[in-house]
Amino acid sequence: MIKKIQEYLQDRKIKRTMQKVTLDISSSILPFEAIEEKYVKGRQAQQKLLSYSILLISGTLKSMRLAERFNAVLREYLHSLELAIELKSVKIAILLQRECAKEQFECRKLLDI
Repeated sequence: MIKKIQEYLQDRKIKRTMQKVTLDISSSILPFEAIEEKYVKGRQAQQKLLSYSILLISGTLKSMRLAERFNAVLREYLHSLELAIELKSVKIAILLQRECAKEQFECRKLLDI
């Protein structure tokens, strides 16, 4: 029962963060570094991977419903965890996720102009 409650709260937190990130990315005011500072800095390695997954999916131009975006974030997060295991380095996986998220952010900014 407690595990289900924890999973529910984690899912709500991810969805809430996705909504906030999408709003921040959509506003052309904040640069990537400010968004990164707000959602990634000071977190543990697994949380950083999850945050970069959220940034990556929220930065896509593809129109998706919340449930689709949530599932895409979970798939991207699992992919990044697999990458970390394959590379035997969480730091490298985090750097790769960061670069992918930053590139997606920059592409979106260029196309929004």
